[in-house]
Amino acid sequence: MKQRYFSTFQLILLALFSALIIVAKIALRTPLQLSGHSGIFWMAIIIVGARVVPKLGASSIIGVTSGLLASFMG
Repeated sequence: MKQRYFSTFQLILLALFSALIIVAKIALRTPLQLSGHSGIFWMAIIIVGARVVPKLGASSIIGVTSGLLASFMG
């Protein structure tokens, strides 16, 4: 049987970090009038997620999954 690259627990963690990005974008709407200021919050979550699951492609999975969640949630 072929060994999987990510375990089930790691995939669940990556999905939770993706959902946390969506929640942070909705909950932390601060009117700072600076371009790109909301990127600070979700980039910090991606960096933490990449450190929790230290495998190549973890941050890409978080980004793609959060993008898919954002497109479905509106």
